[in-house]
Amino acid sequence: MRKTNYKNQIFLKKTEELSKKYKKKVIIYLDILGIKDFTLNQNTSDNELCEVYQILKNIADSFSKDDHLKKFLNFSEEEYSLKIATEDLDFSISILSDSIIISFSKNFLFLLPWVLRITRFLQIILIFHGLLARGAVTCNKIYHTKNDTTMLFGKGLVEAYTLESKGDDPIMQIENKLWNQYKRMMEKEGELESIFKKNCTTKGDLKFVEQVFFASSKTAFIEKKPENKICYRHFYDLEHTLHQLSENNFIRKSDSNYFLSIVDKNIEKFQNDKNILGKWQVTKKLIEWELDISRNIL
Repeated sequence: MRKTNYKNQIFLKKTEELSKKYKKKVIIYLDILGIKDFTLNQNTSDNELCEVYQILKNIADSFSKDDHLKKFLNFSEEEYSLKIATEDLDFSISILSDSIIISFSKNFLFLLPWVLRITRFLQIILIFHGLLARGAVTCNKIYHTKNDTTMLFGKGLVEAYTLESKGDDPIMQIENKLWNQYKRMMEKEGELESIFKKNCTTKGDLKFVEQVFFASSKTAFIEKKPENKICYRHFYDLEHTLHQLSENNFIRKSDSNYFLSIVDKNIEKFQNDKNILGKWQVTKKLIEWELDISRNIL
């Protein structure tokens, strides 16, 4: 009887410890489209499959280190100490078969554009391997910690997965409630400044960010342009991003024409599959729009 009570006490204690780590976080869920066919395709060698996941793992590992995150955020030591080190960022990233999950403390919502840049890196890398990705961003409770790779669960994860699965085009969707909260925070006077706040000060810039992350082939966002060139270059300039990825050996070439040629090859490849074909056509449309801005606006 005592032994049973002792076991129950241990179980209750462990459950209590687990519940403390089950907390509200910003969650980014990325679904790798077509990975099943890519994996089972007889023309896909083991080395090709492992190469894709090794590159994704390299990115996940690098952003799990504080020094790399600090460099990526472009914060000074003082800024980093003030904004990041004083609280638990609780940044976690996991790769599970066809899913990539990123989460961080809701207290750091102002970092949302930077974390979305990481998903942008992942999407571009996947395109180089003939794969697309669609994602969603939500905020709710989740158990996701880099110190425990055995378990991942929570209401927030289910919500992110549900929002992503409602989409069609290979883009990121942000939960409306979360985006409105982010906009209120950025527009609030006296709010904690960030690199984004310094470089993107107008409502027009926030509107441009909104277009990028709520965009789909069914909207007219292609008419719009960013107001702040520094803001655009820092977060969204495709050619600049390709160069960054190439410098870090995540992609083979930084040439945007080569990048587009990969998309064209996949459009040709999936001529008989209207569902996949449409996704690649939307991807080309978005890439051409971004390159047009890079070349004519900046």
